[in-house]
Amino acid sequence: NHQHADAGSIQLYYRGFQFGDLGEYVFYGTPYDMNFNKRSISHSMMLAVDPGEKFGNIESNDGGTRYNQRNPRTPHEAQTDPQFNNGRVLSGSFGPSVMRPAFSYFQADLTKAYSSKMKAYTRGFCFLNLGREDIPAAIILTDDMTTANPEFKKYWQINAYNMPEKTDDGVILQNQREGLVGKTHVKMLIPAPADRQMEILSGEDANSVLGHKYEPPKPQEPEAHGHRIMISPKKASENDRFLTIFQMVAGDTRPLPVSYEETPVSYVVTLADRVVSMSKGNDFISNSFELKIPAGGKYQVALTGMKPGVWNIKSRDGKVNFTAEVKSEENTIF
Repeated sequence: NHQHADAGSIQLYYRGFQFGDLGEYVFYGTPYDMNFNKRSISHSMMLAVDPGEKFGNIESNDGGTRYNQRNPRTPHEAQTDPQFNNGRVLSGSFGPSVMRPAFSYFQADLTKAYSSKMKAYTRGFCFLNLGREDIPAAIILTDDMTTANPEFKKYWQINAYNMPEKTDDGVILQNQREGLVGKTHVKMLIPAPADRQMEILSGEDANSVLGHKYEPPKPQEPEAHGHRIMISPKKASENDRFLTIFQMVAGDTRPLPVSYEETPVSYVVTLADRVVSMSKGNDFISNSFELKIPAGGKYQVALTGMKPGVWNIKSRDGKVNFTAEVKSEENTIF
């Protein structure tokens, strides 16, 4: 009964809480606890609203994952009963250093965490350790969601303590610890600004679930007066894709420029001295594709979502030609 409907949620801490969960747990079973604190809406994760969906006996419909309020009695039940299927890990990889990896990659199929309203949903996550004091890290986040009905409204959501600053391509989050200010520049590449709408809910509205408002038990705490950033596509569609870049920067440091292009099978993001290919869709990449590596410097290249097996990598002039083995459940080349 203490489980949260939070499969696929993410949190970020850099010089303080940047985004994550807004729920407070003080009293068990109150309207706030059941409708907000334990529900998907208080977490930083994807929502898809089927207007007719019910979540047990609670009054609100937040568009989140299924609400599991019972526990498995045996390991076999935990592994075989669909009630406990919150998704499947597709890939997990990091490297090349074990102690100080330059990248960490994770991908999960989260379809089963939701009801039958969800046909397919995968979330991909690549953390980049940039090795800098001013801009220590970046994250590339992908979401590919297909609903059973194009009219089910999708929301990409992150929740913060402090008021976000709107920008042309996203938001800037900020917090501080011991006098050190940390900011997170959130840049959404897909959907494009013209194809999406953003709403920031603050104060009492942040503690609401699509019209139902709930009173947090500790109104003096940061969670009680946080902010929910909700981004949704303007046009109704069964399938929607989201590609978002997060850069963590010290104080007023300007974020690094981001170069972005698509191949037929992947998104390619160039940031600092990194080139990262993130697979599109819900399947591993099995066809050949071409990357453009910027001239005049050395770059670390990470290819993610690759089908297991032996791949041949070569330069256009033929001077570089080598093979790489992609391992199952890692699905990366570095």
